[in-house]
Amino acid sequence: MALVFAPLRGETLRLFCQLAQQAGLCASQHQQYDAQVWDVHLKMLTEGKDAYDENIHYPLLITLTKGPQPVSHTL
Repeated sequence: MALVFAPLRGETLRLFCQLAQQAGLCASQHQQYDAQVWDVHLKMLTEGKDAYDENIHYPLLITLTKGPQPVSHTL
């Protein structure tokens, strides 16, 4: 298992997860992975609008795990 923290950055994170899945990994995205981090994020959305852009500042948690192995049918 690998844990990756990264902001969306437009399409970059989605493309990363897509490539990971093409490589046989399962990618799961988590927004609310820590109560304290989530509270600060919500506060910044309302109070820090001039300096805070969640697209580049709020890291999402991506868990990468080995995907199921393809079944080989040999006769």
